[in-house]
Amino acid sequence: HGESITYNKEQQRAIDLVSNGESMILIGAAGTGKTTTMRGVIASLIQSGKAGVYTNDSHKHLINTGSPGIVACSYTRRAVSNLKKAMPKDMVGNCITIHKLLEYQPVYYEVMDEETGESRNTMRFEATRNNLRPLSNTIRTIIIDEASMVSVELFRELLDALPHNVQFIFLGDIQQLPPVFGSAILGFKMLELPTVELVQVYRQALESPIIRLAHRILSGKPIPDTELADWK
Repeated sequence: HGESITYNKEQQRAIDLVSNGESMILIGAAGTGKTTTMRGVIASLIQSGKAGVYTNDSHKHLINTGSPGIVACSYTRRAVSNLKKAMPKDMVGNCITIHKLLEYQPVYYEVMDEETGESRNTMRFEATRNNLRPLSNTIRTIIIDEASMVSVELFRELLDALPHNVQFIFLGDIQQLPPVFGSAILGFKMLELPTVELVQVYRQALESPIIRLAHRILSGKPIPDTELADWK
């Protein structure tokens, strides 16, 4: 909208790291400006030409040929819905769940029932994108939101479908829920990649009673009886 945004020191460092082609991690609690930072990151990649142009290779869900070569994904559909709100209009089609990115589909097997000795059909969902059927090499950057919920195993499946070099940006909050199964990839990546932590909580965010309460809990400072009325 022609508005100029002033980034704080940590936000600018994240934008600079990504602009230099580095994979990195951006962590911070709600209200610290992760979404604003990601808008700056994406704008920088597009304006510099480093994002390239995505070409669809018969992907079932990523059909936005001609868009920037950036994919933003998350474990849950709700998180993807929030990502879409933060993206430029021409990038909304590049926001999908990791399972859709890997084109998970039902695969049927015939197994022997040990009790009856008869064969029966069973089904499980599996990634159909892998090293034999990789993702398009025009995908240059992958943003993984709510990375604390993505397991090491699921991330390995994503790597298996990416034989080419990809820049990864992990977004998360170390206080968030862990994966349903396995260990979170976020903790392991924090040991090997540059990590930027956003700590400045913006006033607009604190106008939300939920975010204000979350930060009070994070501070570890109890809420005495005399304050309860203010918190409603």
